[in-house]
Amino acid sequence: MILEFTEFNNQRMNSDSAVPAMAVDNPSLSTNAFDKHEDIIRGAIAKIGDLQKSLGGSPAYRSLKSKMSLESQDVTSLKVIRIVKNNNLNYDVYINFKIGDNEYWGVVNDILGNIDFKSEVFKDDSLIQTKEWVIKLKGFIIKNIKSWMKPQFGNFKVITNEIICYSSKEGKMLKMPKDAEIEVLKSYDDRIIFKYDNEQYTLIGDNFVYFNYWFDKVTAPPQI
Repeated sequence: MILEFTEFNNQRMNSDSAVPAMAVDNPSLSTNAFDKHEDIIRGAIAKIGDLQKSLGGSPAYRSLKSKMSLESQDVTSLKVIRIVKNNNLNYDVYINFKIGDNEYWGVVNDILGNIDFKSEVFKDDSLIQTKEWVIKLKGFIIKNIKSWMKPQFGNFKVITNEIICYSSKEGKMLKMPKDAEIEVLKSYDDRIIFKYDNEQYTLIGDNFVYFNYWFDKVTAPPQI
């Protein structure tokens, strides 16, 4: 829209006999006159938009964007709350963990058999619930619980009233009283081999599952 006659003249629109102008006198006039600086900016923005659209459709860009988004969904804290023996055969591990500032609860059913992990975290719509992330989360939690249940090599002390186990070779029964010390030799996914009084014994079942509750790490005294 031309606002007034003087603007008409400034745009060199007065007559066909007038010499045509290569540029207007005032680039901010209401007829959207050309301005090279604004045009450079508009062109740059258009190129950035085209580049983003081009990259956005590539598998590499989608993969990178997905990984960056999921980095903030890593588990930052994991605690074993309790372990419950189910039907005198299976062991269910109840856990608590954090992702960012949010706290979640879950249970790993049958930790020594057909493992199944259930949690309220999978119902949180604020998280990006990709198939890869779900598999990664389940694997991370199960792996760390199993690792926690397997003690490292070293000496441990009985802190419960009594532990009953059997010799690895002869099957001889051993009753270890409170404060008895053992040396862990090997740890497997369902048993622990240890040495006591120069003989090897095996911890299985409750003794294996509740090892961290019934035994305590013996700390070597500081050397003077």
